[in-house]
Amino acid sequence: MLKNIFLLRLYIFSRLDKADLDKIELYTADALENSEDVGLKTGGFILIALLSGGDYGTGIPGCGAKTAHGLARLGFGDELLTAATTLSKNDLDVFLIGWHCRLQDELSKNTHGYLAHHQAYLAIKISASFPDCNILKKYTHPMTSSSHSGGFPDTLSWKICEPVIHKLAEFCTTHL
Repeated sequence: MLKNIFLLRLYIFSRLDKADLDKIELYTADALENSEDVGLKTGGFILIALLSGGDYGTGIPGCGAKTAHGLARLGFGDELLTAATTLSKNDLDVFLIGWHCRLQDELSKNTHGYLAHHQAYLAIKISASFPDCNILKKYTHPMTSSSHSGGFPDTLSWKICEPVIHKLAEFCTTHL
């Protein structure tokens, strides 16, 4: 969740004009997925965090958010998320061999044109052990308050309410 907030914050601030600092825009996960500028699902955000650095790791040195975003838009993150959540450890290891080679090939050749330019130097930096499966698991199976108890919180007493946008904006201004 924090990685998505961080990435969303980067996206929002990169699009702000100084004259717009008193305006608030609300972005939903669906809006980001369907956006021509972002166009990512959860797997894409995980890949960006793995490549350019996130909550659990520093990423690949020299790989910035734009390069990671280009690779994520090609579906590398979605493929990785599906494999990490459906395959056994042995099958995931086999999958990662081919996935890793395709990732390096795209970086080297920019076949699909989603990157600013080909980046053979960066492809070489990505070791055969990328991504670290322990870090990947932290993104695909995050620790939550219900992780230790094995149960989910009782949500029957929860009340659905709309967010108070000005308070959310105050919080973001103060803490983000």
